[in-house]
Amino acid sequence: MPSRPYALKPLFVFACILPFLLLPVLSLSSGISGDEPVHLAHAEKVYQYFATHGADRAALNTPETYLKYYGQFAD
Repeated sequence: MPSRPYALKPLFVFACILPFLLLPVLSLSSGISGDEPVHLAHAEKVYQYFATHGADRAALNTPETYLKYYGQFAD
């Protein structure tokens, strides 16, 4: 433990700022995750469900992904 209570503060500030600057640069080369196309297709069906006031029930038919049980959240 240092004798001065704030001796490690600059190191802490640097450790907080470094990821803030580094992560956006590193994320430029990352692609989309594998579930985004599946969720996008389901989101379009959910929108149609609400736009038709429940007449289009395609969003409720998800036998492979079971997304109807997870709920849809607009990002």
